[in-house]
Amino acid sequence: MFRLGLKFVWLSVLACSGMAAAGCQRGAGADESVGTSEAAAGIPVGDIRGTALVNKSLQTRLFDPQAPTTQSFTIEKLAGDDVGKLRAFLGQWVTAGTQSKFQGGEPNPFGLVLWHQVIASFAKGMGGVCDTPGTVDVTFPGVSGAPASAAKLHRNVAPKIAAACTFEGDAAAKKEAARALFHAVVDDELPEEDTAFADFFAGPDYAQAAGKTRVEAMFTAMLLNPHFLLTR
Repeated sequence: MFRLGLKFVWLSVLACSGMAAAGCQRGAGADESVGTSEAAAGIPVGDIRGTALVNKSLQTRLFDPQAPTTQSFTIEKLAGDDVGKLRAFLGQWVTAGTQSKFQGGEPNPFGLVLWHQVIASFAKGMGGVCDTPGTVDVTFPGVSGAPASAAKLHRNVAPKIAAACTFEGDAAAKKEAARALFHAVVDDELPEEDTAFADFFAGPDYAQAAGKTRVEAMFTAMLLNPHFLLTR
């Protein structure tokens, strides 16, 4: 996937909207009790997971559970007020009376443009960690006058991001650093995916890039990956 760049990630997300690809319906490590038409959370398989589940994944996998900023972190606020006003297109539960319905989850070009804005803002903040070696604090710059947001990295994740920032050692060491970060974020056993990810970022396009640039691109690619963004 990553050999073709992020354009292919976009095409993969759009292809999954029809739920024709088996990999989008049931990925490696998926709960076998889940049916082929709905995921356990009530969101149809192949739809965008939505802001609530994406935020929960990021809070659980990347951030310090003891930090007060963790539970209040919301990725949809990072792209500014204009995108925030359109957050229903990112996939959210809407309650009307006693009924709740998940809306905005079906992949479509407009929704994916919004997700790209949100994820790009998140990735920029994560790449900024490289500017301060050893830090566990992340600052997501405010957009369009919005105040900056902050978060604190989980103690097990901070070294993985630091290793991706420095990218020290030979090609094998670089690939291992990329693979470790991939699994910290995507949190699944995806040998083909993590191999392609590691090969691409340890290759000529990013191996010698500035750490900030590399980590920003890594997070953009990981969060746009259908295995992270879509229900399976």
